[in-house]
Amino acid sequence: MNVSGVCKDFREGCADFGDHTFMNFAGLAPMPLSAVEAATRAARAKAMPHAFEPGAFFNGVRTVRCHLAGLIGADPQDIAVTTGAGAGTAQVASSLDFKPGDEIVLVAQDFPSHDATWRPVADRYGASLKIADFDTPEQIPERLCELITPATRLVSVSHVRFDDGSRLDVAPVASACSRNGALLLLDVSQSVGIVPLDVADLDADFLVGVGYKYLMGPWGTGFLWISPEVSGDLRPAPWNWVAQNVNSFSDLSYVTPRPARGAARFDAAQTVGPFNINLAAWEASLCFLERFPQGMALDHTQNLIDRLLEALPPRCRRLTPTDRTARGAAGCFAAESSDATADLYTFLIRKKFSISARNGRIRIAPHLLNREAEIDRLIKALRQWASL
Repeated sequence: MNVSGVCKDFREGCADFGDHTFMNFAGLAPMPLSAVEAATRAARAKAMPHAFEPGAFFNGVRTVRCHLAGLIGADPQDIAVTTGAGAGTAQVASSLDFKPGDEIVLVAQDFPSHDATWRPVADRYGASLKIADFDTPEQIPERLCELITPATRLVSVSHVRFDDGSRLDVAPVASACSRNGALLLLDVSQSVGIVPLDVADLDADFLVGVGYKYLMGPWGTGFLWISPEVSGDLRPAPWNWVAQNVNSFSDLSYVTPRPARGAARFDAAQTVGPFNINLAAWEASLCFLERFPQGMALDHTQNLIDRLLEALPPRCRRLTPTDRTARGAAGCFAAESSDATADLYTFLIRKKFSISARNGRIRIAPHLLNREAEIDRLIKALRQWASL
């Protein structure tokens, strides 16, 4: 099927936004209509909880695990279903030992969940927190590699940045980590579901991500992938007691519970079960996404982004790399000053564009939902603002 036919099918599976132009998949993507229906069914099931089948209790979480595994080229048993990227990162933090002198390496102005997790860990254990500064996003891999030493315990970084849409060249960072015995955690929240990923190619030890962006799930969904090469080295940590090595709710042990093998022991509490509305909706969202090739979706969105960024008026400047392999699926730009950027964002919101303001920049994140005509309308609005 050609891209126009694919886009038509995608739009028909989503709500009608009326006279609003929605281009905010990197912020808070819409759930497909099928996911809304699945959430409604789960809510109705909770109204009559006596009717649930104990043998089907784990079906939903298993299906979600399999869908996620397919998206990142992983084994389902290496994936935990969480409530977000920050929750997955916190699970990793609780499962690692640190000592004084260990180093944790982050990137300047990365998404706040990195600092919010690892700074308290460094303070608690007397570890050193090292921050990679940079002038342009292309410098990030080199700056990270300069900071990685034999004392580095972990590097935590976003695969695609939230504020400029740049995509990390992971290979040199993963190689530096491997040479120095450091662990690598990648936050793929801004890439999973739209940028084709394979854990074998990324060569990271942990991936974390949210479900409510390009995976089109509800708020409060996410996942953690743990490399089987490091899972056995993680220290014992609190686990979700329902995540046992059983196939039915009736088989759960209340006396001597033991965690499931693999990453399932890190599932968020109360994740499993037929009454989890979020899980039911996310399962339907992932089924919906599987109908649309990621490569086609990424190519379409990058075409739209290029169409916009190449037509920016003189008062605006492009912040997203031109090289398609060096960026994700969002495009970022700014006006000549922070005040002007804030004014432009307000102007576009009044024009009914659903976009994001992030870190002093304006971010657009279209998808198969969008067409060239909507980009042209945005370009017209930008030129109108620039002429004021």
